Amino acid sequence: MTALLNTLPSHLHDLTAVEGTSLKSLASAPIVAISSVTFLKLGGYDGKRFEASLAATEAYTEAGVRQLVLFGDKSNYRVPQELARRGAIVVPTPRNGLATPYLDAAQLVRHYAGSSACVLKAEGDKLLTAASLTAIRDGLSRYDVVVGDRMPASMASMSPIQERTEALLDALLPGLLGIPHGASSGVQAYTPEGLKLFLRYEEVLERLGNNWKYLLYVPAMARELGLGVGSAIIDVAYDAEMVQAENTPALVLKRLEQLLLMLEGGYEISAMVNGDTHGYDKPDDVRLDLAQQQLTTLRELVTAG
Repeated sequence: MTALLNTLPSHLHDLTAVEGTSLKSLASAPIVAISSVTFLKLGGYDGKRFEASLAATEAYTEAGVRQLVLFGDKSNYRVPQELARRGAIVVPTPRNGLATPYLDAAQLVRHYAGSSACVLKAEGDKLLTAASLTAIRDGLSRYDVVVGDRMPASMASMSPIQERTEALLDALLPGLLGIPHGASSGVQAYTPEGLKLFLRYEEVLERLGNNWKYLLYVPAMARELGLGVGSAIIDVAYDAEMVQAENTPALVLKRLEQLLLMLEGGYEISAMVNGDTHGYDKPDDVRLDLAQQQLTTLRELVTAG
């Protein structure tokens, strides 16, 4: 066991000592879906997302895809129980955040499933249809990094604010970074070579942050390094009740923050790809600064009620 643990980052040693038995069931899996969830309560908006996560896990199980879920330490106690009942391997995340749980999950997959395993990364509440999983598998036979590009019907099922912000990102980021449409969808898949590149996000974690920018970093750097990068058309149906629950000032504000974060990341990563180690210097910097000021004002208004 000591020799095995030495191949993992030290912060995962305690986790594997406790959860090693369940993680060993990943052995020889050709593809593993990794997800991260944190549901504080099982009612309201969190409850709808929890229900969607259970349906997503059932879909993976029915498709014969092993799923590894890392759950946040503040999650309701029923979250890991119910996901495990539906076929997921569920372990607590050693590091909370938007990027680090997926990085840790990827390390665990590479360690337990083996160096030939592919990884499908998707948020826990994203229900992928059987046709979507087939499209992703087909993409992995041709590319090292596969970006899930949502079909028009999926985009139309989003809340209005999400549909507009995601459409804007799809309009700007491919031209800026030379990456496929759909990078902000949160669904990506990696061959073993692509997975190595995903794990390199650890090297820029301090610079880019523990956030969604890794969704841009991986395909952009893969293209720069000559790895195959492509897309797979996916059908992600957004539950109508969950979408309705998003219609609050706080969640609208969150979508706007995501938009600014991803645009900022696009410029930062473009600078990295072009060899600028000091940051980014684009004409749109002023617009981003102004948008950030407006967002701060909006946040103050929301906080004030």
